[in-house]
Amino acid sequence: MENTNIDYFEQYELLPQEVQDLIIDFGMVNEFTYENCRKLIADLEKLGWTCDYDLSGEPFDLKPL
Repeated sequence: MENTNIDYFEQYELLPQEVQDLIIDFGMVNEFTYENCRKLIADLEKLGWTCDYDLSGEPFDLKPL
């Protein structure tokens, strides 16, 4: 059986270009905050992707919807 648990934050090159661009823009933010993460998720969902974030405000578990 094929492993479908891909860490897309680590396997960046597998992402569509528009998702890569969004993550680059997000990475230019100086601090991880809940508000920034909520905005990132809202923008990702428009592109058919989503992620979670932890208590420090750092996003993880990037995946297609």
